[in-house]
Amino acid sequence: MAQHYQSRGYQNDIFTKLAECSTLIKEHAETLLTHQLAIVACETTEVTALGSVATELKPTDSTSTLNYPEILESLSKAHNLIISNLPELPDDASDKTTVARLIDHISPNSSPHISCCVRLPARNTARPRWLKVTLYNPDNVLQLLRNKGSLCGHPISETFNYRMTRQKTKERT
Repeated sequence: MAQHYQSRGYQNDIFTKLAECSTLIKEHAETLLTHQLAIVACETTEVTALGSVATELKPTDSTSTLNYPEILESLSKAHNLIISNLPELPDDASDKTTVARLIDHISPNSSPHISCCVRLPARNTARPRWLKVTLYNPDNVLQLLRNKGSLCGHPISETFNYRMTRQKTKERT
């Protein structure tokens, strides 16, 4: 019988704590509702304010002449270097090895940043085809172009009149 009273007291404690939790949940729900209404009011105010500012803005010559397709193309080609007059070797793996040596001479430990090397179709069969080198990071491309003068004295630069440039968009070529 004593055990029955103990379990009854334990149940009462549980019900009391459950009632306290229910009260806290209701209070928090009311607070959340208040905050939600404040957020909606702020959003409405901000949207109407931005709408009025947007109607006041008029397109200028600089914004109306932006060529978004060219910008996207430029961003996609920012990872690419074009090397011309580099002699063609029998397989693409040797092209990548040669380019890795050139790039490491310009900027040490940069060759792991090479994604791929591809020969572009030739217009003139008398000269070697251009080599498109894709790097993982466009910052590496800029660093290599800034430091390409350090290849003076390298055997490949003395033997061949190579050029290294960024890949340009169709409108900038």
